[in-house]
Amino acid sequence: MIEDQTKATRVTERLRADIINKVFEPGSRITIKEICERYGVSNVPVREALRTLESEKLVEISAYKGATILQLDEKYISDIYEILHTLQLLIYETALPALSEEKLAYIRSINEKIAALSDEREDRLRFMELDRLFHNSIGQMSSNKPALELYDNYHKMIVAIRKAGYMPEYSRIKEACEEHKALLEALEKKDVLALKLATDAHGKGAERSFFSQHKNNI
Repeated sequence: MIEDQTKATRVTERLRADIINKVFEPGSRITIKEICERYGVSNVPVREALRTLESEKLVEISAYKGATILQLDEKYISDIYEILHTLQLLIYETALPALSEEKLAYIRSINEKIAALSDEREDRLRFMELDRLFHNSIGQMSSNKPALELYDNYHKMIVAIRKAGYMPEYSRIKEACEEHKALLEALEKKDVLALKLATDAHGKGAERSFFSQHKNNI
């Protein structure tokens, strides 16, 4: 059972990336048999993957006819960001009781590494890894596991889209670093209102940066 779930997760991630990268064009139809042959897996994980991607509005399943690839548009991606912002605030609020000085110091050290990044290509790519580590380190303390799971699923979609051609601008790295400082201050004070404001500002900044990079790709 665990092995099937692991395979389904891998198939889901690969198929999601292929859809976002337009390996399968919007409007085209894919079958379970085709995906099984392409990825070298049985139909069980493929069925699971298609159900997950249908819930994410990436495909539309028709009985006995396979699945149709849906079009990603600006409104859809903006909606995903809104969901991520809402989930992120819930996760951060439920992480507050478990936040220790030691953990806060660790999270702050991650942001210091971000602050030290240069405008070199490798550092701009490194930013995405450190940014994810920063947020995951807060999320790990959340008591709301369903919110974490939902956030992870939707965030993977954004990451997959970014990998299709996203390169964060250096100005965004510096901006995100300052937004992280506001988050850290709110976490340290356990100030829920300040946390909401900082989370909203960071989310909107990430969304603006995303659309500035992908305006010709969606």
